[in-house]
Amino acid sequence: MEPLLGMEAVAPDAADAVDPQLMPAPLAALLQRHGNHDIQAGMMAALRDGAGVNMWNQEDADDQGSDDDDDDIGDIDIRMHLMDPYHSCRMIITEEERNWALAIKEAVEGDPDLSNISDFLCAQLAIVEPNNMEAALNRIRQMQWFKEEYDIRDSLEDARKLVQEYLCLFENHILSFSYSYEHGSYICCIDCAACDKDALQTEKQWQTNLGGFFYMHNAMNPDLMSMRNGVIMVYECEGFTFSKMGGIKTANRITKDFVAFYPTKHQSLKFYHTGMFMNLLLAVSKPLLPQGVTARNEVGCIFQGRLDTFYLVPSAADAQQRNYIRVMDALSRRYANEASFRL
Repeated sequence: MEPLLGMEAVAPDAADAVDPQLMPAPLAALLQRHGNHDIQAGMMAALRDGAGVNMWNQEDADDQGSDDDDDDIGDIDIRMHLMDPYHSCRMIITEEERNWALAIKEAVEGDPDLSNISDFLCAQLAIVEPNNMEAALNRIRQMQWFKEEYDIRDSLEDARKLVQEYLCLFENHILSFSYSYEHGSYICCIDCAACDKDALQTEKQWQTNLGGFFYMHNAMNPDLMSMRNGVIMVYECEGFTFSKMGGIKTANRITKDFVAFYPTKHQSLKFYHTGMFMNLLLAVSKPLLPQGVTARNEVGCIFQGRLDTFYLVPSAADAQQRNYIRVMDALSRRYANEASFRL
């Protein structure tokens, strides 16, 4: 039985978000396993130049047999900044990303059918769809339609109301929302059995469901580093049935209206306690989902009990309040970053 993803690495609240004791392994090793080495190196160089820190080069140290503790400490300090979800270095953009984002921005401004988008969203699309202009523009068209169709204003004020309604739509279906230092990503844990799609009988309920899911994804992508690392989705599948799904028509609407267009990368999607129905559903839905999603699926994960027994503590009400605070904290940073970011 494997350990539950992130249970040692998740910061319990914003006050603990910069506590290095929450990191379960040396940061250098974590970045070797999970980071984009070229991007990490560029960011660290930028931090070094800006802060006047003398970087420690691992290869040079190996060649020369150096054990300079001061340089080692400076290197670790910079890596800590990169993993700190509140540090401004997570908004550093690479030259390649900037050039591609500017190309997307120019294409959008030249299309009379598209509304202009923020530099921040251009950067998000550049990270998710590098060197694929057609795919990037298709996502923008679908996102524009989605916001109009479901009356999504894409603002912090709108999010406050919709996220609260979304968390209450299906009781305790969001088990946890948190940031993992181990993976440098945000984790959203969902109880599939609590998501009874038969409850989606009105257009208002659909607006709450998809609008809330939109803001949850925005919260998992508050900065450029989070976008590069990709989100982590964890699903508790025990008790999930065909009636809970609400039929193929419901599943298709969720996929077509939201999943297929939102610009995000997935670090992993872990499905716990999958039975025969969920295994079959995942196999059947594979052709309908983006390749970047299905390639990250990890099916058949196990834990010593249902995940709600781990996450809904000390009570379900406390857990939901905690989740709301964390989501709004991440959204506040996203919209602040979007307002200030320029290519």
